[in-house]
Amino acid sequence: MKGSRLRAWWPVALWVAVIAAGSSIPRLRPPLAYVVGIDKAAHFSEYAVLGFVLFRACALDPRLGRRSARSVLALVLLAALAFGALDEVHQLWIPGRMASAFDWIADAFGAIVGASAGALLRLRRFEQAAPRR
Repeated sequence: MKGSRLRAWWPVALWVAVIAAGSSIPRLRPPLAYVVGIDKAAHFSEYAVLGFVLFRACALDPRLGRRSARSVLALVLLAALAFGALDEVHQLWIPGRMASAFDWIADAFGAIVGASAGALLRLRRFEQAAPRR
């Protein structure tokens, strides 16, 4: 059972570490920084991945996998939003970085899209696995 939980959660731990490492780089500017909104697209993308891997982990975790997709989706979104808020606050202490409510909103939309994609894939798998009459 521990092996299946580890298999479910290691991508989340890895992706959270990637986000935290990126947020710790002083004066980070995204490539193509002159393109309006590119930083929001980066936030959206990284949190879409986080939402997806979080949903996948919850669905594969034997303790959480028996819950409805809706309750897992709510749990995932709460976790992603909390991490996004902590990430923005963390940036207050990094030289050349700042916290932004707009970045957090981009994080939230990305997490919603990523987690929703995970939920849709889970439902599709259940439909395919269900016996046909």
